[in-house]
Amino acid sequence: MSVAVNFSPGSFRLDQVGKEKLDDVGFRMRADPGLRAQITGYGKPGERIADGTRLGQGMGEARAIAVKNYLVVAKGIDPARIATSGEDSTQSRLAELALSEQ
Repeated sequence: MSVAVNFSPGSFRLDQVGKEKLDDVGFRMRADPGLRAQITGYGKPGERIADGTRLGQGMGEARAIAVKNYLVVAKGIDPARIATSGEDSTQSRLAELALSEQ
């Protein structure tokens, strides 16, 4: 299973549609403790938060971490089951999540 969560330009905040997609992922991960998630976030090189603040990490990484945090805090998934990475992309403003068996 794979899920794409879209973000607004200059944002790593999850919207309601993104949360609904992740609710399904959380349900599946809770039902199957053998599932692991790999989240890759994408952002434009040098992309700043909408208010102009520059992040310590890249926007892609911030988006991946936002997805992970939602699954950990809101859905109770063990953070050790979720890996994150960030990549630069001139086109994408999303985070892709892939589930796989351990």
